[in-house]
Amino acid sequence: MSTAVTQVPARLRELMNDGSITVARRVIRLNDAHGPALDALSALVRSADPGHEAKIHTSFGLALKKFGGFDHTTDAFEQLVDLATALEGVMVGTNEGEGLTLRLCTRVSALLAADDDSARGIFGDVKALYGLRSTIVHGGELTEKALRKTLASVSTTSDTSDDVKLTVNLGYAIDRLRDIVRRAILARLCLATGPDPIPHWPLGDKPTAVDAILSDDSSREVWRSHWRTHLAEIGVGEAANRATAVEYALSRSER
Repeated sequence: MSTAVTQVPARLRELMNDGSITVARRVIRLNDAHGPALDALSALVRSADPGHEAKIHTSFGLALKKFGGFDHTTDAFEQLVDLATALEGVMVGTNEGEGLTLRLCTRVSALLAADDDSARGIFGDVKALYGLRSTIVHGGELTEKALRKTLASVSTTSDTSDDVKLTVNLGYAIDRLRDIVRRAILARLCLATGPDPIPHWPLGDKPTAVDAILSDDSSREVWRSHWRTHLAEIGVGEAANRATAVEYALSRSER
């Protein structure tokens, strides 16, 4: 026989909410036909940096790790910082810290711009999201008002007038950065593997006048065309395109 010590009221425990999942998602179904494409991308990584096994650390290797580990956390700000770190590792060298934000925005927008994703749009989104990353990393205060203002400037977000939309739009903004980082990695890999015998922009510490080259219209077009053409030649040309519209992760759609 037992005696009640105290009454325990019923409690509701929320098992899932926008803070415990990655808010944005795309449903992609892989099949045997994707095998050759995945093999080609793996070979591209190996050919771009053939001696990477002998190196303890490389900025590009860290970028791949940060990008690949995106889903290891559902904390939106951790995801943002990891993606920004990856983008920096891909697009900026170890001795190029001066004017980092401008250099990053200019390089990314110059290389990734396309008919469906303007250089101006990419530049603005990278500037806004990298600035948000800097506030987080360097111990700055981030108010709700400031966050709303930043998110409102990102091209993939909409109205942030209430708390639900604020959370969802933060996820959409991070997804935008994820897509930019994905394409930046592909561009960098392709530019590091051709044309023979000297790549346009090899990995490592070998100095390359990247900003001067990208400031020239004809040279910029050569680089932009090269990485897209190279992906097409190995059978993954569609990977150069901007990702399709994202959807809310808790929706019922399985398109």
